[in-house]
Amino acid sequence: MNHEGDIVLITGATAGIGQELARQLVSEFQDRITICLACRNIKKANATKEMLMSLCSTAKVDILTLVTSDAKSVIAVAEEIKRRYSYLNHLFLNAGIMPITQFDWSHFVSGFRSFSSFINMFTTGEGLIIQNDSVTNDGLQSVFATNLFGHYLLISELEDYLAASNKMTHIVWTSSSAANRASFSLDNMQHVNGKDPYGSSKHAIDLLNVSLNEKLNSKGIYSHVTCPGLVMTNLTYGIMSPNSWYLLYPIIALLRMCVSNLNITAANGCTALLPVESTASNNLREKLDQLIKEVKSKLRE
Repeated sequence: MNHEGDIVLITGATAGIGQELARQLVSEFQDRITICLACRNIKKANATKEMLMSLCSTAKVDILTLVTSDAKSVIAVAEEIKRRYSYLNHLFLNAGIMPITQFDWSHFVSGFRSFSSFINMFTTGEGLIIQNDSVTNDGLQSVFATNLFGHYLLISELEDYLAASNKMTHIVWTSSSAANRASFSLDNMQHVNGKDPYGSSKHAIDLLNVSLNEKLNSKGIYSHVTCPGLVMTNLTYGIMSPNSWYLLYPIIALLRMCVSNLNITAANGCTALLPVESTASNNLREKLDQLIKEVKSKLRE
């Protein structure tokens, strides 16, 4: 496939999967595409740009300041994208947070009681961490706003712009093997006072992906979900220290022979694709659309 002239937006591109994706794109396509790093930390974004330019001195790398948990920031970036580019071919919606307060060592030990619980523990991380969510300035739960709502707001703001171009657009979400259906509820889609906001937000992404395709495919916009598996990024290092993970490497290496999503490196993780289906997806999109109206109404006050 010819990607000459493609414009690629990546959120959360200063570390982990997002940064590795940018690196691989520059390595493969050199200056034949334009990469836009949409990040909240400009210092880290500039460092990432320097790294990419070291791979190809003529690489086309732009930077946008984007805080996905801040509706004003998202709307402003959408307007800047419309001014700066005549089209976008790819949106990699990768930015995400997992607010870890502590590691549950008792659950970790209990995970060794059976092979099935051991495998589930390493592939999903379910029950291993205690998460402490917070509230954004927009009155939304931080994990929900950062991982899901901010990205959906960006799509909503860009929908007509994307549809008006004569280019096919692909939206690619970074989901997770930690996506937890049991943690998600349409009646509490922000997971208020819940114990697994990260797993809830990632399952919501899986649901929303299906509904977006039903709504947008006729406009030449296609949504996809990726699951990088267990990889060593700033999120996993938040669960345990790097030294602790290094001690577990021999076990993980053995498990990788029978557990497909233990990808370990970001390079391996950014190549995986996970298709998802769900009947609840349209209801979620409708609720998100209503929430967008409420947030925008507050911003106008």
